[in-house]
Amino acid sequence: MNYYEAKFARERKDRPSDWLIVQVGRSFRLLQVAQF
Repeated sequence: MNYYEAKFARERKDRPSDWLIVQVGRSFRLLQVAQF
């Protein structure tokens, strides 16, 4: 596990709702890009 993975894992544990929002937002942007 590299530094960033450890950092994200810690953030996910501390603020699961914020992490989930980021993941959903990222997925939504990818879907928007795929549609165009």
